[in-house]
Amino acid sequence: MSPTIRLLGTEPSCMLSRTVSKRLARRNVRYILLLVVLTGVLSGFLFLRSTFSTYYAGEKLRQCEERLAKGEALLLQRRVSNMDENTEQPPRRVAAKHFLRSVLVFDAVEHFSSVINTNAPGRATFLGTSSRGRGRPGWAYEPRPLLLNLSNGAWYLPLDGEPPSIPAVLLWLDRSRNERRLLVWTSTTAGIAYNPPRECAEAGSTCQLELITSSTTLAGSCNVEKRNLSLFLSANGAAGTSCLAEVRMQVTLTSTNAQEWEPEPSLQTLAIVRPFTEDQIPKLMRSLDQWNDPWRFPCERSGDFDRPDLVFYANNEQALVSARAVFQRNHSWSSCFQRVRWIEANVEPTVDVHPDGTCFQFYSIFDDPRFRNYYQYFFLMEPDVHPIRAFWLDSIQRQIKLSAPQATFWIRGSTSKCAGWYAANDFHINGNALYNLSSRQFRDYLIRVQRAFQPRGHVRHAPGCSGGYGGFDHSIFHYAVEIASKNSHKWKMYQKLCFDDRKSPVWNFCKHRFLPWRVYTESNGSASLVHSSWGNNVDFWDPAVHGIKRLETSMLEMIRLWEQDPFPLHPRFRAFALLHCRKRQLF
Repeated sequence: MSPTIRLLGTEPSCMLSRTVSKRLARRNVRYILLLVVLTGVLSGFLFLRSTFSTYYAGEKLRQCEERLAKGEALLLQRRVSNMDENTEQPPRRVAAKHFLRSVLVFDAVEHFSSVINTNAPGRATFLGTSSRGRGRPGWAYEPRPLLLNLSNGAWYLPLDGEPPSIPAVLLWLDRSRNERRLLVWTSTTAGIAYNPPRECAEAGSTCQLELITSSTTLAGSCNVEKRNLSLFLSANGAAGTSCLAEVRMQVTLTSTNAQEWEPEPSLQTLAIVRPFTEDQIPKLMRSLDQWNDPWRFPCERSGDFDRPDLVFYANNEQALVSARAVFQRNHSWSSCFQRVRWIEANVEPTVDVHPDGTCFQFYSIFDDPRFRNYYQYFFLMEPDVHPIRAFWLDSIQRQIKLSAPQATFWIRGSTSKCAGWYAANDFHINGNALYNLSSRQFRDYLIRVQRAFQPRGHVRHAPGCSGGYGGFDHSIFHYAVEIASKNSHKWKMYQKLCFDDRKSPVWNFCKHRFLPWRVYTESNGSASLVHSSWGNNVDFWDPAVHGIKRLETSMLEMIRLWEQDPFPLHPRFRAFALLHCRKRQLF
């Protein structure tokens, strides 16, 4: 037999396949062993995690009932210690009040937004024919340069590029020199008449009022005449002539015996301002009734804070009269407030549409001495803002007190917490917020917002309302965005001053559902109010309303926070928590 010749490095194909198979088998065994080890490690980790989570949840559940008992004991102890201060006090009535010095009750410059309105008790009536006809003139809030009409030599305030062709009266507020001046141009007769407050006209009431006026003629020749509490300006000369004058008009109160007259202004820290229109009155009154519930009661009445004022802010006189007619004075929460005040914005009916009317109402707060001369801060609280805890008023005051030494915020409120992609990317602060009324810089900022966003689109009348998607809150935000796009270093400053969302007393949920215990937990106890129309007439603390049948972890976390600063719980939530804490049932 001839010897088999095999080339070096070659093997039969069958032997090669067996070799490859052995190598693959050994490799697969290693992979399988590695997979088994990893599976074991992962299973052990998951088991330990589950065991730890179960133990941790069990510990929380074991502590839950104890925390509820400790919190309620602390709450009871505080109530007993404050029992002497829980005596109900009737609303303050000031009778036979005699002022030692004169008190300014009207300033034409400060009340400029009401000068062009009529039938406003306690405000001024504008006598004359506006060149804009009925409604609030578009030039009311914007400074325009005075131009000389070379055809007749008269100064005028430009409207649409043409001087008025008929006899007219124009009022103009000049803010261009970092001061406020009320200018009147007339080719006929213009008058500003002050109407005393209704308290001065009641039977047996008298008020001693004094009119202080001065004027400076800027163009033409003006006759200025003072009659009682009215000031009249008329052009002096042949037909067709006109005059321009700067007017200063103030009314002071020297003494009164009027019942319920407001005392001399003293700057308070806070006012809760509840704006409303006539069709919102039923909703507003329902929300006030709900404050009587123990778990929505405004204050603890512990004496730690000065009692703020509650200000009802109507869009017009008719809404104010209608609300006062149905308002009940015997609410149990009345003792939480120093007094109740009623103020009207007197928005003209022709411009009182959404969102214009709301904008006029908001910006008027910062010009109105009835606000500026009384308060450092105000919280704007629309009818669909709901307390999610008792002592919410104390919570707001505590936040102000903690930030008072620095006073470094203009607006403290909530960005959108609403559902949906758009809402999640909406970073403007909702209008229901805490505002720094005493900041001159903030008032100047709002003036710039009004100048920047003139009426356009669906905003037909109100300056300072057409920014973003419309509304004063959108405009305040978008003006800062436009400034920051040109000066990026200013954005951090505006964030700090204008868009403080860190310790907001209110969270905004638009029209959407919310879980109050999650709001309280996620805000670390700082949020005590929620803005949401869904919450109208809903017991949102009741887990059954949300279809919840077992305790959530956020409920346990809320109870942990609650134990440190307890307040009366909603009875159904308390019963639900207590039952499931004892059953040791958790989601």
